[in-house]
Amino acid sequence: MKLMPNDLPRMIDCSLLRNDTTPKEVEEFLDICKRERFVCAFVMPCYVDRALQALASEPDLHVGGPIGFPTGAEPTAVKLFQAARYVEMGVDELDAVINIGLVKSGRYDAVLSELRQLAAVADGRPLKVILETTCLTEQEISAATELVAVSGAAYVKTGTGFMPSPTTLRHIEVMAAAAKGRVKMKAAGGIRNLDMLLACVRLGVSRFGIKWQSALSILAEMQERYPDGVEIPAWRATHE
Repeated sequence: MKLMPNDLPRMIDCSLLRNDTTPKEVEEFLDICKRERFVCAFVMPCYVDRALQALASEPDLHVGGPIGFPTGAEPTAVKLFQAARYVEMGVDELDAVINIGLVKSGRYDAVLSELRQLAAVADGRPLKVILETTCLTEQEISAATELVAVSGAAYVKTGTGFMPSPTTLRHIEVMAAAAKGRVKMKAAGGIRNLDMLLACVRLGVSRFGIKWQSALSILAEMQERYPDGVEIPAWRATHE
C-alpha cells in the first residue's frame, strides 16, 4: 500500500496525558486536533467532558476515554464504572490498561474476565487494551496479546507512555506474532519520529498514540521526506 501524508492524522490518537495539564493547555491541544484532523483525542479523565464539547461538531474526530490510566491496578468494578461513565458521556473509543500484576502472576482467567466485561460495556466502541510491554517478558507479552485477541477488544496496544523505557520494534514483533491478525495493533510510548512510525506500520500497526508535539513533528517530517507518499509492504508479505 502507499501511505500518503494526509493518511497519517487518521492513524494517530493524539494525546495530552500529563498529570499537571491545565485547562488552558487542553483548549490549545483540542484546537490542534481540529486543525490537524487527528482521528482521536485523549486527555486526562477530568477533561474528557471538555473534549467532547469541543469536538461535538466534528463527527470525524473522536474522543477517547482512558481507563485505569496509567497503572491498570484499579479493581475491575472501578474500571467498569469508568467505562460505563464514558459511554454515557458519549465517548467514541476506550483505552484500558490491563492489570499488569495479574498478567505477570499468570492469573489469566481473571485478566480475561475483566477484559471481556470491559468489551461488553464498550458496546461496540473500539476498546484498546494497553499491555505496558516494557514491564513484561516476551512470553508475557505473547500471553497477554492472546487474552486481548479473544476478549472482544478491537486493539492490543503497547504502552501508556508513562514508563521510562520506550516501546521497541521487538515488542511489536512479539505482539504481531501472537495476534495473528485477530486483533488490530496500536503502538504508543516512544513513537517520536517518522522512521519509527513507518517501521511499526510495516509490522502491521494501524493506530498510534503520540503526544501532540511529536505528532506535529512526524507530520512535518512526512510531508518533507515523502510528499508523494511512501510504499509500505502488505502486512502479510512482511510476515511470511
